[in-house]
Amino acid sequence: MRYVLRVMLPLLVFLGAIAWGGATLMNATIRRWFERDVALRAQLAVSGAQEGLVEHWRAGNRQRVGRLLDEMARDERVLGVGACGAGAEPLASTRDFPDGPWCRTIGAQVRANGEDGRPAWRAWTEVRQLRGGPVHIAAVPVGDAAGPVGFVLVLHDMAYVARREQETWQF
Repeated sequence: MRYVLRVMLPLLVFLGAIAWGGATLMNATIRRWFERDVALRAQLAVSGAQEGLVEHWRAGNRQRVGRLLDEMARDERVLGVGACGAGAEPLASTRDFPDGPWCRTIGAQVRANGEDGRPAWRAWTEVRQLRGGPVHIAAVPVGDAAGPVGFVLVLHDMAYVARREQETWQF
């Protein structure tokens, strides 16, 4: 009996550590996949509406920009969409877009300086914890050959990812 305990106990601890490590690695990988997928979906939605956005943005037609944002927010997991001008000022947003200084705080991330010292607009993403749970924020620059006019923020609900991670741990 002692021999069995001396061999089996370390073996069970070792196998438990491998299972825990594997589940942790799998959850991290799946989370990265979901985040990348959501970022690509946001970029696709913005690029699909880019021409109309730029046209109405340059014309100063906030209502038309707002309608285009409403169309982008039709996905069941999109919590809200907002448009921010080149100076990081709010331009338009969907009804469900949360209040806050989104444009100002994220604008610096989108308009980072390039190697030549001039602003180099780039897409930016992050997952933040809000009151309702985790939210994926994607900031996508909007512009044309004449230059950028601003950026669009797309907020996706990530609660389903947390639920899937919980199911994985239970499994």
